[in-house]
Amino acid sequence: MQFFRDTHIDFMRHRRLWLSVSAVLIVVPVVLAISGHTLNLGIDFAGGTQLTVMFADPPQVEELRQLMTGAGLSDASIQRFGEAGENSVIIKTRLAEGTAADSGR
Repeated sequence: MQFFRDTHIDFMRHRRLWLSVSAVLIVVPVVLAISGHTLNLGIDFAGGTQLTVMFADPPQVEELRQLMTGAGLSDASIQRFGEAGENSVIIKTRLAEGTAADSGR
């Protein structure tokens, strides 16, 4: 059983266009990364700590932020996690400069 008979598709006719599109899609991200645009790297790549904390009562996120700022972790990311009744939050902190894990940079 044949689905297509006498099919002649000229794929090479538009090769310059598609090679140009491919080159742009490769070069633009490389140039942006080299030129100093900072990438928003997650903990997996930038390093840091992620904690999942469960509370008996619903947590007050603003109060947690104030506590983290008081502890010197003002850039900590705090967000609610899980179902509404679980009372859980995720706290993500970056790797602090000057720590043993940061000394290799």
